Amino acid sequence: MVRPALDVAIESGPLRRAELSLAQIAVLREEAMKIDAGERSGNAIAPDKVATNLRALPQTWAKATPAGRAELLNSIYERIIVRGTEFVGARLTPEAYSLGLALALPERV
Repeated sequence: MVRPALDVAIESGPLRRAELSLAQIAVLREEAMKIDAGERSGNAIAPDKVATNLRALPQTWAKATPAGRAELLNSIYERIIVRGTEFVGARLTPEAYSLGLALALPERV
């Protein structure tokens, strides 16, 4: 079930450190309930396609030009927060959240 996994991610996992507003958490929970109920929005990407693209991400990154890497990062991350050379946190784009990347991407970079 998606909702219990989402709750764990929010309370103790990767989403805990993400700068999510209560509204964003409510949207994620609502989407999780829809998924658990078997509903999918008309423009949703099939989970198996998302999984395939995630598995290909390292190869895509390795083959990408600097401009391609910048485009890839911009399509996933809305904001990356650093302090000097230390990674502090990141905020995904709405599209990345809709694909479930908040649960799939590593908590630490």
